Amino acid sequence: AAGGGAWVKLSHQTPSTDASVDFESLLTSTYTTYAVKFNFFGPGSDGTDWGIRTSANNGSSYDSGASDYLWMVNSTNSYNGGNAVSNDQADTKIPFIWATGTASGENGSGIFYLYHPTDASRITLVTGHGVSINHDGYGANAFFNGARNAAAAVDAFQVYPLAGTVTGDITLYGISHT
Repeated sequence: AAGGGAWVKLSHQTPSTDASVDFESLLTSTYTTYAVKFNFFGPGSDGTDWGIRTSANNGSSYDSGASDYLWMVNSTNSYNGGNAVSNDQADTKIPFIWATGTASGENGSGIFYLYHPTDASRITLVTGHGVSINHDGYGANAFFNGARNAAAAVDAFQVYPLAGTVTGDITLYGISHT
């Protein structure tokens, strides 16, 4: 039995040519926090950004309306060391990696957390960190936060490139608090 703070592996996927990676029938009231570790995510299309979307109907559809999500990102890059802060109060997704490429080594890795997704009285929150080599060969890192703009009992989510297909691996963990 898992003790307090234990991470329980719920799913591991290694997509190679999928348009998205979907996690369905895995978010339950057993856990209030989930961790998602992604490694070597690369797209089938150069210069692609990535997004997270949620579902309250177990993946029959994913919320993608123009004002379904809000997000904030603080990022830096190795090109000029610049720091950029971006945000949006009304978007179709929560972004989590930017401008990955198709050349060898141009991919992203990191982790994000989902908080209280199945509690219908709360807004699902997302926070995380990602590092990548972008399509120009520069290193970048970003701290990102986001949320659904409406409370719902979220029971599925997906990650996807805005263009192309997914390669890499991704693991979902439930975090036990008792």
